[in-house]
Amino acid sequence: MDAVIAAYRRDVDVTLLRSRLRLTPEQRLRDVMRMQVAVEAMRGAASASQHRPRHD
Repeated sequence: MDAVIAAYRRDVDVTLLRSRLRLTPEQRLRDVMRMQVAVEAMRGAASASQHRPRHD
């Protein structure tokens, strides 16, 4: 099991993990909610662009 953990550990950005853990749960939740709004906006834009006629 230690070899598996070591294999994954090298791909973990510990500085990012630590900086996120410094935030309060409320701050982390707010960030997740902002990300969700951004994802929904991107999905909406992608959907709208698929339904527009192409001018090739």
